[in-house]
Amino acid sequence: MLTPSSGVAALPDDGSGSPVTSDVVWDWNLITNSLQFSPSVRAVFAHDDDEAVDDIEWWMAHIHPDERDAVVKGIRAAIAGRGQFWSAEYRFERGDGTYARVFDRGFISRDGSGNPVRMVGSMFDVTEQKNAEDALRDSERRFRSLIENASDAIAIISAEGKFTFASESYVNVLGFGSSELVGTHVFDLVHDDDLDEAARVFGRILTERGGTVHVTVRCRHKDGSWRVLDARARNLLHDPAIGGIVSASRDVTQQLALEAELVQAQKMEAMGQLAGGVAHDFNNLLTVITSNVDLIVSGIPSQLEIHENLTEIRRAAAQAAGLTRQLLNFTSRRSEDPQIVNLNDVLTDSEGLLRRVIGEQAELRVKTADRATLVKVDRAQLEQVLMNLVFNARDALQGSGVVEVSTEREKIEAGAPARSGAVPPGDYSVLVVRDTGTGMTPETRARAFDPFYTTKEIGKGTGLGLAMVYTIVKQAGGYIDLQTRRGSGTTFRIYLPRVMSPMPTPLDGTRAVRPKAVEETVLLVEDEDMVRKVVRRTLLGQGYKVVEAANGAEALALALEDPERISLVLTDVMMPAMGGPELARQLWARFPDLKIIFLSGYAPDTMSAESAVPSGAVLIEKPFAIEKLATKVREVLDSRDAGTSRAIDTTAKTN
Repeated sequence: MLTPSSGVAALPDDGSGSPVTSDVVWDWNLITNSLQFSPSVRAVFAHDDDEAVDDIEWWMAHIHPDERDAVVKGIRAAIAGRGQFWSAEYRFERGDGTYARVFDRGFISRDGSGNPVRMVGSMFDVTEQKNAEDALRDSERRFRSLIENASDAIAIISAEGKFTFASESYVNVLGFGSSELVGTHVFDLVHDDDLDEAARVFGRILTERGGTVHVTVRCRHKDGSWRVLDARARNLLHDPAIGGIVSASRDVTQQLALEAELVQAQKMEAMGQLAGGVAHDFNNLLTVITSNVDLIVSGIPSQLEIHENLTEIRRAAAQAAGLTRQLLNFTSRRSEDPQIVNLNDVLTDSEGLLRRVIGEQAELRVKTADRATLVKVDRAQLEQVLMNLVFNARDALQGSGVVEVSTEREKIEAGAPARSGAVPPGDYSVLVVRDTGTGMTPETRARAFDPFYTTKEIGKGTGLGLAMVYTIVKQAGGYIDLQTRRGSGTTFRIYLPRVMSPMPTPLDGTRAVRPKAVEETVLLVEDEDMVRKVVRRTLLGQGYKVVEAANGAEALALALEDPERISLVLTDVMMPAMGGPELARQLWARFPDLKIIFLSGYAPDTMSAESAVPSGAVLIEKPFAIEKLATKVREVLDSRDAGTSRAIDTTAKTN
C-alpha cells in the first residue's frame, strides 16, 4: 500500500479509517511491475476488504471488455514514448458487477536516460457527471430531432427582423436550407402585398412579452412560387437562452385552396337551387311562347311582315332558352354529351373565331402541344370555356396587348408544390389562356368565379363567364389554376384528365322521323294549364287523339279505366299529388310495354332522387320546338322496344 516512505503523501484521514476524498490514487512501479491503490479504491468502487486489489492484472480485468484493449494500448504507448502524461476515460467494474465511468490520468517518471521507472496517477468516478452530460445531450438531441422533423418551420428572429436560427423544416416549406436563411431579413421572403400586414404584426410582437401573435402571409418559395404560411410567434428576447422571437410557420396553401373550393362549391350549389326553381317556371312559359309561335307561323305565308315579326319573337325565345340552360348548368354533375376530343383540334378549329373576338388592336398567339391532348368532355361546353376565357382576356387588355392561347401535356407527381387550384397528382391535358392585361387585385381574384360578380360597368357584363368556366371544368373532372397580379396580367390553366388513347364515340342514333296522321291516343299529363293546352293542340294537329290529366294520380286513374286505348304517355316530371316518375313506375308495373316520354323544365342532374326519371328513360327538356316534339313522339311510337328504349334524349331542346 502507499505509505509516506514511498515518496507519495499519505491521504488525510477523518478519524474513521476512510479517506476524505472519493478519488483513488495509484502508484505503479514500472521496474517491478507492481501496482498499489489507495484504500479509497474499495469505498469508491465497492470492493470487499478481503479482495486483493493491488495487482496490475486485477486492474486490467476490471476494465470493460469493450474498452480494455484501447486503454491498455494507450497507456503502453504513453510509457514507451517520451511524454510524461497519460489519461483515458473508460468503464471500471464495481464490486456489485455494475460499471462506473472513470477519468484516469497519470504522471510518468523517467530516469536520466529517459527510461520510465514509475507512474503515479489518480482515478475519478465521473459516473454522475457523465450521466448528466448524456442526459443533457439526449435532451438536446430529442429537442433538435423534434424541431428538425416537425412539419412546421421553426425560426428564431432577432429584434431587427433577421433569422438567427432556422430549422431544416424550411426546406420542405419554402425550399431554403437553414444556412441560406440565417442572416436574411424575414421581410425579404414576404409578398409585396402582405408587407404592411407583416410589418404591423412584427411591431406588435416587439411590444408584447409572452403572448402569442398570429399572422397569415404569402412567402416566396425558392422555386419562385408563393406559399401561404400560417405563422405564430412569441417574443422571447428577454430570455437569455433564446434571445429572439420564436416563430412556427405552417404551409396552408393547399388547405386554403381546398377551403376556397368548398366555399365555391357551396355557392354554386345554392345558386343552382335558385336557378333550378326559376328555370323550371321560366321554361314552362317559354314552352307556351315558342309552341304557340310555331303553331301560328306554320299557318302564315313567309312573305308577310307578320311572319317575320313572329320569327323574331321565336328567335328571342330561343335565346332566352339558352340563358336558362346556362343557369341550369350550375347544378349539372356531368357534361351533357361527353366525347373524347383533342384540345389541339378544338383550339385550331376555333382560331379564326378567336381572332375576330380579339379584334385588330390586340395580338392573338396560338400554340398547340406537339402530341395529342385527348380529354373526355362535352365539346360545345369546352368551346364555351375557351371563348369565355378569351373574352375575359380581351377585356383585361383594355385595348392593345397580347392574348396567348396554348395547349400542353403535364404530369403532376405526388409531393409536387401545391397549386392555387389544388391540382392533385395525375396526367393532364392543359388549356392555357394568358394575357398581358391589367391583372386582378387580391379582392377580385378571391371572387373571380362567383356568379353574377363583375368589375365591368353596368350593361357590359353579367359575371357569368368565369362562373360558367368553373362549372364546366368541374363537371369534366378538371381543375383551374389562376395566377394573376395587378399590373402583371393573368394566366388561366385548365387541367383536364388526359385520356391515354382515343376511343370511338358512339353516334347519337336519333334520326328525324316525319310526323304522320294516325289514330293513336296520347295520355298527356301536365299540371301547367298553358303548357298542356299548347302541347294538346300540337298533338291534335298531328292527328293524335289526346286524353288530358293535370297530375299523376288523375292520369293513373284514366289509364286504368281503359288501358287498351293508350298508345303513349307524355308526362311532366314535377307535378303535385304524383309526379311523372312515380306514375311511370306504377304504369310499367302493370303494363311493361307501355311507351312513356318525360317532359321537364329541370336539367336531368338537378332532380332529386324522388323526382329523377328512371334510368335510360326518354326525356325532352323544356322549352322544345313543336316539330321536334312531334318527331320524337312518332319515333317512340314506331320503336319496337318502347318500354325499354329509354336512352335519355335532349335533342328536342330549342336551339
